[in-house]
Amino acid sequence: MTVRRSTAGGTPGFRVLAVRSGATANISGLTLNNGGDNVNIFGGILNDGTLALSAVAVDGNQGARAAASTTPVR
Repeated sequence: MTVRRSTAGGTPGFRVLAVRSGATANISGLTLNNGGDNVNIFGGILNDGTLALSAVAVDGNQGARAAASTTPVR
């Protein structure tokens, strides 16, 4: 399964996935694509909690500070 931000003109930039402080997320078998933009800090993932990825592709994301994730994932 793929979760992707539209590439159509005028689509605002946003993260594809955000894990908030205190939350735990376990994601598997997914592709996260085209999150963020190149003007703001947005990336494909914002992880302020605990995030575990298994068999997950994070590609085609962009951001001023980080493309795939703005904080480490395990």
